Amino acid sequence: MENFKSLEDFVNSEYNTFKEDYDDVRQGVKDKFATSERDRHGNIKQRYENGFLMRSDKEADKRMKDVADATTKTDYSAIQNNCISNVQATLKTGNFKTANPWYHTNPFGTYEDIRRNNNGYNIGIILNPKDYKASLERIKTKQKTK
Repeated sequence: MENFKSLEDFVNSEYNTFKEDYDDVRQGVKDKFATSERDRHGNIKQRYENGFLMRSDKEADKRMKDVADATTKTDYSAIQNNCISNVQATLKTGNFKTANPWYHTNPFGTYEDIRRNNNGYNIGIILNPKDYKASLERIKTKQKTK
């Protein structure tokens, strides 16, 4: 698991691209985007297009980070301990509603359930590194008018 200080750090990281090996930088690759997939025009393919931001407080954020860190350090299992398991455990710690257990191996179903069951903001538009700052300002302006 990689830790990011901000959403902007994540958006502009190699983890927001498609790669075979996200540990390649730790293995000596100098350019963190060197092995990222590119389209036919040579542009790096963006990995994430959907995102949902839910308000929390510092105490809940710390609890959720601790649970996410601990869960990530356990052995991975595609069925019983996967990325969805981590997200569900983390959100429960922050007192957010989680997804229907039926979606345990379906990331999109899990995302949609979490989005439907909690108050928050769709932030998919700001996950594009090129448009991050302008899109973030539009979202902040929208929030102030509510």
